[in-house]
Amino acid sequence: MEIKLEQQNYGAFIEKDGAGFKGRIKVTGCKNGDIDLTESLWTYQVFQDEFGRIMLLIRTYFDAPGGTDPVVLNLGSMGKGQAWVNGHHIGRYHIPRSWLYTSSNLLVICEETGGNPFKISIKSLSTRAICAQVSETHYPPLPMWMHSDLINRRMVVNNMTPEMHLRCEDGHTISSIEFASYGTPQGSCQMFSRGNCHAPNSLSVVSQGIHGK
Repeated sequence: MEIKLEQQNYGAFIEKDGAGFKGRIKVTGCKNGDIDLTESLWTYQVFQDEFGRIMLLIRTYFDAPGGTDPVVLNLGSMGKGQAWVNGHHIGRYHIPRSWLYTSSNLLVICEETGGNPFKISIKSLSTRAICAQVSETHYPPLPMWMHSDLINRRMVVNNMTPEMHLRCEDGHTISSIEFASYGTPQGSCQMFSRGNCHAPNSLSVVSQGIHGK
């Protein structure tokens, strides 16, 4: 039997503190008669899930990587869980630099399935390539959905032009355009190729518009 309502769930030695119902308690309607649980021993299950697996609570400090590049938490050695940096829940990977101090950043991880915490690392990533693809069948950017003509039904989504926006991280600019094709390009990011239909001036038009921005 388990209860989870209005019970203390924090503090030192919580597993040794009083738990369970207060006063007399009896389970009725049993095949062999009522069961009196008043004198039964109650306790807490510390960091244990519904399947009986023991969870790991990891706490450590780290210094922020230098520079301005995005910071990520490498949890490839871990299984499933949650992570917090300086009290902010980060999901699993990206750590906004605005949350970081120069040093002594607190990292807390609640791991559900196990792993090797000694292989966890903090890294900064530099974006070397940006890829995107847009076609006339794509929907327009989300901000355009707030256009007054669309809200007032003077315009329909299918009549709005799709757009593609490329942007570098702060402090960086686009140094070169490796591929551009207006037509029927094939492939995926960093593996694009021209299709049967291609506008010869695609690369020059795109380069002129965004190079160095």
